[in-house]
Amino acid sequence: MPQAQTSSIKTRIVASAAVLLCCGTASFAYGVMTESSIFVHSVLFVLAGLGGAFLLWTVHAHMMRPLAALSGYAKEISAGKGERATCPGWAMPAEYSALRDAMCLMVEHLDGAIAAAREKEAALFERRREALGIVRLLPAIENC
Repeated sequence: MPQAQTSSIKTRIVASAAVLLCCGTASFAYGVMTESSIFVHSVLFVLAGLGGAFLLWTVHAHMMRPLAALSGYAKEISAGKGERATCPGWAMPAEYSALRDAMCLMVEHLDGAIAAAREKEAALFERRREALGIVRLLPAIENC
């Protein structure tokens, strides 16, 4: 049942934070220099901005969206819509992919346990009905 996964969130955050910090520091240091080129300073500043944008995109697309999808799935299951609820199948980061697979497997096992309990309940109800029929026949058997 394992589904698709993407690279780790940790790798994306570390890479984007490193770009943001390095380019931001270089832009600041280069801007403090007295005879600095505005072009080089601007390029470093834009690279720092891109690192920050990538960091924000990573947080939104690879952390918040998978959490929202898993939360929605859990809410559907807890609301009793298990038959219509579908496990999110799109690629998620490795950390969330493992959580998603575990949740989906747990729901499958619980569905199986509920089905088995309903079968046992139906069998017990049938046995109870048969026993009540036998109890009703006992007075007729004793009179013979």
